[in-house]
Amino acid sequence: MANSQNIIPLIRDADRGRLLPDMQEALNKIVEAIEANRGAGTGKLTLTLTIKSKSEGAYTIIPSLTAKVPEQSRTEMITFLDSETGELIRRDPRQPDLPGVTTADFRRGATDQQE
Repeated sequence: MANSQNIIPLIRDADRGRLLPDMQEALNKIVEAIEANRGAGTGKLTLTLTIKSKSEGAYTIIPSLTAKVPEQSRTEMITFLDSETGELIRRDPRQPDLPGVTTADFRRGATDQQE
């Protein structure tokens, strides 16, 4: 019967010590993507160790690491077709301009809609 093995040193030493930092980097990317999506999405980190007998008492361990990072979610936007230009615009052309109404321009402050 073979002795019980501690897998942590095998993972730490696999791929000349590069596997564990790669796993940490992949985990960080998954968490960052989920946080950027305000908690939405699911990531997956898969570690596969292929173990083969090289000769009696000698083994090769071939690590494989895959990460599925959730894609950034997008917010839908409502647009309207401008019948004069044929372009999609953000303001509904069927709504009349009201005098004295201002729109917010976050870079320059409130601006008069009549500009």
